[in-house]
Amino acid sequence: MIRFGVCAGFDKLQDVVKIGFDYIEMSLTTVAALSQQEFDQYKAAFDKCPIKSEAYNGFVPGDIKLTGPAVDNGRIDDFLEMSLSRAQALGGKVVVFGSSAARNLPEDWTEQQAWPQLVDFCHKAGDVASKKGITIVIEPLRKAESNILNLVREGYRLAKEVNHPHVKLLADTYHMAVEYEGIDALADCADMLYHVHTANPVGRVCPAPGDGIDYVGILGMLQRSGYNHRFSIECGIQDFVPQLTAALAMFRSIVS
Repeated sequence: MIRFGVCAGFDKLQDVVKIGFDYIEMSLTTVAALSQQEFDQYKAAFDKCPIKSEAYNGFVPGDIKLTGPAVDNGRIDDFLEMSLSRAQALGGKVVVFGSSAARNLPEDWTEQQAWPQLVDFCHKAGDVASKKGITIVIEPLRKAESNILNLVREGYRLAKEVNHPHVKLLADTYHMAVEYEGIDALADCADMLYHVHTANPVGRVCPAPGDGIDYVGILGMLQRSGYNHRFSIECGIQDFVPQLTAALAMFRSIVS
């Protein structure tokens, strides 16, 4: 059964609970940057909360480089251990590897040079994640944000090459639409697909009934492909509760 969540900050946790989502998806970079006292407050809140932060986006901060000549493996290792430990403590099960500023190729660095660096990072992240019950999902991003890994099929190729049980694939229907990648990619890459993001690509806003996007087709393709993992809505903070209440009702009616 597909589980529905929303990408939002800790300040929206009670709204997310009230709306009826299955989980919240927070930024791991934000959680990793908290002081110990602040993190303890987060932990106390989630210990009493009926939902958890099962998913995280915003994995690696931009000042930790994953490609190019300045990769610091010791710093990467330390960050993976600390950040994934915090994700686990708040109920994390999935961590999204988008992190365009960290993974983007620097000037004069080729994809051929960067690809093995990304394979190596995914292996490291998968090894740490496996000890914490977490799966890393590779997120393809539109060309305006990332100069490598722009299509679901490209993320699929990386995930298959990494070949790690705790490294899978994410499909974001917003980035797919911007890059003109058809939803048939959801079926073609179904064996590695472990997480989904969605937003209305016109303005990157909260999905809404009648907004012109074929959500029935998207969710139908996922269901026919046997997808039974998480599906996170991306939404702005304006009219947060009414917009997301309508979006969640729409999605649940489609999969029922």
